[in-house]
Amino acid sequence: MSNVGTYLMKIILGTHSSTISSTLHLEYFLGKWKNDEARIWWRKKLITSFIGAGKAHNLSMSDKLYFPTLHEEHYFLFVVDIKGRTFYFLDSLYDEKSSYHMNIKKKIISSFICTWYEARLEPMDFNAFPAVYPKVPQQDNDIDCGIFTMKLMGWCPRNPTPIVFSPKDVPDARIRYAVDLMFSHYNTLDDEKKRVKEFCL
Repeated sequence: MSNVGTYLMKIILGTHSSTISSTLHLEYFLGKWKNDEARIWWRKKLITSFIGAGKAHNLSMSDKLYFPTLHEEHYFLFVVDIKGRTFYFLDSLYDEKSSYHMNIKKKIISSFICTWYEARLEPMDFNAFPAVYPKVPQQDNDIDCGIFTMKLMGWCPRNPTPIVFSPKDVPDARIRYAVDLMFSHYNTLDDEKKRVKEFCL
């Protein structure tokens, strides 16, 4: 996911210090490297990222960690619920028994655990964490997974209120995310913001 996606995640998640998101790690988690040199590069980048995040905020004290994941042109959300001691996979298209997830679930979890310890973060009994696939809103085509994944970033395992979202809500969501992105304080292109406002007037 690009910087655009990163900005949107910041907007959705806000500044809650116990919620962390990352889009940089899944290339390594899923073994998406072309050769051993690339594998070593990704490994160093990933460990550095974990160490840096750990210095800014104690990851073991986080509520949950979000990993929006792009695999085979499809987005889903991998959530490490530190507080609830559970791994969650939130997918608007494929379920737990699909060949899609059968091929990647263990790889993602084992790579995450390995990286956590290679970054010398506080030991946690991740092997005791179950992997759960909650029931989430489903898309009705093969192109809206990104919008559904963004919406699922607001999901909380300890909130009994389900996320209400359906395919008919996608067009409005696209517009809302575009507006939020344009006028977010994370967007420093002030001249462009001004032009958009003047155009709308």
